[in-house]
Amino acid sequence: MVYIKTLRFGMVKKISTLLPVLFCFFPLFPQNGADLCVGFIDTVLRTSPAYQSALLEYNNAVFVLQPYKYRWLPRPAIDMSYGGFLDTDKTVSAQSHALKTAFVLLQEIPGGIGVQVQADQFFALNKKSGAARPYEFSVFAAVHVPVYAAAPEMLSFVLEGQSKAYNLEKDMAELQLKIAEKRIIADAVFSVGRCLLLHERILLEQERQELQKKDSYADEQLWRLGRLSSFELAQRNTDRFESYVAFLQMKRQYENLIQSLYVFGLETKPLPFDIDVWIDCWETYTEKNSVQNALSYVLEAKRLERAFYTETERQLSSLPLLRFSASAEPTGVPALSDGASFFPDFIGKYWKNAGRWNWNFSLALRLPLYPFAAEYRQNAFSVHAWRFYKLSEEQLFKNRELQEKHYQTNLCLLKNLSEKALKDKIDSDNKTLTARTLCAQGYLSETGFEYQKLNARLAANMYKEVRLNRISALLNGY
Repeated sequence: MVYIKTLRFGMVKKISTLLPVLFCFFPLFPQNGADLCVGFIDTVLRTSPAYQSALLEYNNAVFVLQPYKYRWLPRPAIDMSYGGFLDTDKTVSAQSHALKTAFVLLQEIPGGIGVQVQADQFFALNKKSGAARPYEFSVFAAVHVPVYAAAPEMLSFVLEGQSKAYNLEKDMAELQLKIAEKRIIADAVFSVGRCLLLHERILLEQERQELQKKDSYADEQLWRLGRLSSFELAQRNTDRFESYVAFLQMKRQYENLIQSLYVFGLETKPLPFDIDVWIDCWETYTEKNSVQNALSYVLEAKRLERAFYTETERQLSSLPLLRFSASAEPTGVPALSDGASFFPDFIGKYWKNAGRWNWNFSLALRLPLYPFAAEYRQNAFSVHAWRFYKLSEEQLFKNRELQEKHYQTNLCLLKNLSEKALKDKIDSDNKTLTARTLCAQGYLSETGFEYQKLNARLAANMYKEVRLNRISALLNGY
């Protein structure tokens, strides 16, 4: 704990060590209002753990999407396998080794079409007697195509969804980051403003406590003179005690607010000491800089669209598949005993004599005869899913219009409250001038005049609070 001397009363007040954090902000930020706001935003976005977490989530989402972005490119691969046999019998020594390598090329084509091409090579070695064919080669290709004749409406949805999928996912990640950024900035501005208002309010409540001590002494004297009943004295003491409890709760709330600033990376940063400058700067900022609204609506609309396309693409697995495959291998290749040495000569002779190829073809299609099979209901499902998506989109748009109306109503209400608070502030200032005259003429006690000045400053504090709430509403948007 540290001790700060208050000049107004010439008394030493015990304040939390967190309080000095509020008294040296402006050296870090420019004095110009717009520059102060921009500097504060940059500081929050640079140091806020909450924003850094949101930024990391965005970067991870973009990183995960990279393979999906290039999923239509061919995907080559190499498969390798080895097998061996060893006989430990001393009378018969035998070793067999086999190695198979395959070059595989996979290709996805929009519309659920898949292509696979594979070239296999087989190498064999038998230490005892050699192998009849120590080298073999074959090639294989396969294509599968969904039978869209069973669901003609689905093809256009699938193609459109697959063309939009990457951009939808990326846009959703960017929108989530923008929403987090807007929310964090608005919360940071409000939290700092709230801390400054509470700090000012605590100082005012300290003055109230000093005035109530004078009232307590005066009431005690009136009770001793019989001009105040014991019940009235107890009631006034109870009111003063409740006021003191509220004052302590306010200080506790203030310290909790200061500690919660770590969310914005401001727990070790000095904050502005002038609430008037803080509010004036952000009022000017919100007037000159419009906040992007309806981000949540856009995000939900894209999620709804992506969900429709994802579900439609998932239903592709229920469609019949037309499968075509073909394989080929050379014929007329020699055996190892046909005058070729082990590997090099044999492989050369293998390809030299591979003038003819054996080709195998297959075409497969399975059509269910059951009239209520899932394959025959996909077209209706696609039509119904599309209608449901459009209805959900319309409902989402109506909710967005309703949110906008609520937002405008709330701004209008805050504007009216601000005007009312300003009138109350002006009225309290005028009453202070009147109270000064009455005090000078002896019609009002010095304590009464101090109470009136305190009420005027409390009215000014309330006016600032309403203005801060309006700033927060503008920065949050809808």
